[in-house]
Amino acid sequence: MKSFIQESFRAPAKPRGLRNEPLTIHIKQTTSPGSTIIVFVHGLGGKRYGWRATWGELPGFLFDDFDGLDVGLYEYTSFVKRLFFRRSVPLKTEAQVLADRLKALAETDQKIVLIGHSMGGLLIAQALVLLVREDRIDVLERIPGLIFCSTPWLGSLKARWPFSVLSHDGRALKPHGALVTDVTDAIMHEIQKDRFPPEAFALLASNDPWVDKLSGGIGIPKANRVTVRASHTSIVKPRNKENDSYTTIKRWLSTVAGISERPTSKDVFCKTIERLKSDLVTGSVAGAPTIQRVDVVERSSLYIPATWSDSKSNASGEDAAEYLLELSRNEDRGAPVVILGNPGQGKTTILLRVFTALANAFIDGKSQCVPVFIPLREFHQIKNLPDAELAVVIAEYLRRVSKLSEPPIEEVRQRLADNNLVLLVDGFDEILEQPRQFEINKMILAPIFSGFCFGTCRTDFFNRFLSGSQIAAEAHTIELQPFTKPNIKKYINKYFYDRNRSKLGKEFLGYLRSDLNLWEVVARPLLLNMILDVVENGEMNELVQADWNLSEIYRRCVTRWLKAEASKKSSVLDWEQKEGALIVVSVSLSSRGPLSSSETPYGNSSVLFERSEIFEVLDSSNLRISDCSLDKVVNDLCSHSFLLGDFEGRYYFLHKSFQEYFVARHILLSLRKGPDWLLASFSESIPVEVATYLKAMLDSALWTNSEKNSMTLHLVDLYGKSPQNTVRASATRQNSLYYLAKIGTREARDFVAEAIENESDGWVVRGGIIGLVLFCGESERIPQYLELLENREDFRSINLGYHLCYYGDQEFGDGYNDAGGAVCKGTVAAIIRHLRNPTYKNAWALDLFTLRCLFDRPERIKYAEQEIDGFGEFVQEISSPRENDPELTAAERERLRNLWRSHYEVDRKFPV
Repeated sequence: MKSFIQESFRAPAKPRGLRNEPLTIHIKQTTSPGSTIIVFVHGLGGKRYGWRATWGELPGFLFDDFDGLDVGLYEYTSFVKRLFFRRSVPLKTEAQVLADRLKALAETDQKIVLIGHSMGGLLIAQALVLLVREDRIDVLERIPGLIFCSTPWLGSLKARWPFSVLSHDGRALKPHGALVTDVTDAIMHEIQKDRFPPEAFALLASNDPWVDKLSGGIGIPKANRVTVRASHTSIVKPRNKENDSYTTIKRWLSTVAGISERPTSKDVFCKTIERLKSDLVTGSVAGAPTIQRVDVVERSSLYIPATWSDSKSNASGEDAAEYLLELSRNEDRGAPVVILGNPGQGKTTILLRVFTALANAFIDGKSQCVPVFIPLREFHQIKNLPDAELAVVIAEYLRRVSKLSEPPIEEVRQRLADNNLVLLVDGFDEILEQPRQFEINKMILAPIFSGFCFGTCRTDFFNRFLSGSQIAAEAHTIELQPFTKPNIKKYINKYFYDRNRSKLGKEFLGYLRSDLNLWEVVARPLLLNMILDVVENGEMNELVQADWNLSEIYRRCVTRWLKAEASKKSSVLDWEQKEGALIVVSVSLSSRGPLSSSETPYGNSSVLFERSEIFEVLDSSNLRISDCSLDKVVNDLCSHSFLLGDFEGRYYFLHKSFQEYFVARHILLSLRKGPDWLLASFSESIPVEVATYLKAMLDSALWTNSEKNSMTLHLVDLYGKSPQNTVRASATRQNSLYYLAKIGTREARDFVAEAIENESDGWVVRGGIIGLVLFCGESERIPQYLELLENREDFRSINLGYHLCYYGDQEFGDGYNDAGGAVCKGTVAAIIRHLRNPTYKNAWALDLFTLRCLFDRPERIKYAEQEIDGFGEFVQEISSPRENDPELTAAERERLRNLWRSHYEVDRKFPV
């Protein structure tokens, strides 16, 4: 090997004198030998230097743009040169020469990245096959990445007789010839992943008569294939550094080698934001495999403006994204802005739309404002987040996303100081694995949430865990509203018009007009896309007869999606096997333990997990799939299901709601199997999100009387098997009665009514009565329960303790008993919200009673007065007489008002 030490890349003065040197290396003069070397291998008829050199300016561009990068160029005799030189040898022999040079390079401890053009890619692959067969793992471990530019893995259709017979090159490039067959066979069967670590990329030319798209990309992961506007030769001859070929190769090189360019601070952020934006907008929309995310968040062709309202200021608007963009342009941005909404309401889509608009403005030089989009699931494992400096957190995150060698901490600090960095944090409900109130209260004090930022959160989670937090006190919250009917109609027409199926769109709209319940369902974008995907791939007659509730939408979408994934050649599982494995993964990873664990099954809500965890979960479960190794099962799930990978190779569900749906499916399957299967699921409170799907599943009109009776018997049996006075046994009985009421058969209702009369545990009684009121229409149970609460101090303690624990004012200990603490902000705020919402009207009497029990302790009133703005006015408002109040509710208002008056008579320092 011949080396040249240079300040900038330039060809040697007499390249002809290097004919006997297969490999030449260019080393930077200003630095020590680089940590990485990229070796270029040309294709048919190529050359490394001089006029019409294969690579043009590409080696020089990379040499200039990367510190710590050496450039190697490999040359061999091919095409017409074989007619004049006796050195002409078969490509397999030339591959041995290249393999020997790689062995020598490996001794320098440098990383080696190989880039091959056309036939040069085949030469690289054959050399690696030789190294594997020689068991030179030490060399392969030095090669983190391979870049193939227009490489014909299936041979070239242009390599025909007599060229394919008379020439070494022709025989090498012959379609399905001996060399390409040997290479692909070796890669598919001999080379195992743990022995062959390089990551491979394919750069394809849009105008390439020599290498078709199938031949150039086969065997390379789809995510690692990029097609650029170029010819077979121009694809490796970029004319400038803005060329698509060059920027793509540069990004791949940085990714696999872990090296960074010699950047300006602007370049660092541009590159980082471009990479972040590319990753975030790539792929399909959740629930709709045929809709690309970029068409929704950036191109606007399938974007539905989301209406919003602000409860504090009574403001509202037609497009939440436009409103947020306007706020981002204000120099005095003020407090954080939190977007609230139900699951699938489009919160993340809106945040991505704002991010892409800000990112494009920054990348195009139209704005100095740098947007940083952070999925909060990325931070649930950072235990010291509340104590970390904001600049450090952001810089470290950017380093992970863009593979920078060093986090740009000082630049981030400067941009924060200049107020030209906007944070967009997605998913407050995913910030912790285990949503316990005291941990959330601590986490929410982190600097990342202290200044201006845009955030998203599920409404229920915000009301339960964040309503009493600092961010709720300081943040400007807007809540997304259901889509308007005109916008839904426009979207449906556009959806089917783009697919040349306008007639089907009109039929579906006609069906929508006759089903008001379905109108409410499609007002959420996730559910709308899921239904449209089902409609597009089904028959209208079947769809009209469908039981369109929440669980049925998910069931049909999941089934269709998994069937489509199972039909792909690289998939090893059928769709039912995929569903079974995903159920096991969802349940087990929600508890961070195997299904047989005695720990509470859904205490955690983990959304991010390692591949190794998926492997361990499936290995420890009873799931067995014949004729398929566990490693292949895991690969299949990670490639052909609802799982996606993040920046660091961890996995999460395409949408969190799918994970919750699969957990609910597990509980339903357990309910149908028997009480022994149900015990683990019902031994604690089921998360509200999971319970929503489970109740929708039990609502299905498809259940036969025989099936309902069977589930009723299983729950009755489960109730009888848990007589102990432990927390877990009480939870089991409470869930049993609640879901018996949900099933609603005569036998189920009678059993719940009888159990209530004989039950001594107040929590269990509460679950049974609430179930009968909500699901069976037995509103007369409310006065019965209130009478029990009046007469039984232990029942009152449990009712109040349940609220205090649920809303985060009290730690859950050995049960839901009132511990007597003064802290009550979350509970009071939640009850006030309920009393202002007509949806909860049937339970207003119970809410007013609970508030009255809470205020029996003067220290709680004082605490609420100090911690809740306008507390006195709130309580006077909700305790004042109302028209059309039921008698029981009116009586409870009067009792609360009397308590309020007596408090002021005792302590005159509070104004009446």
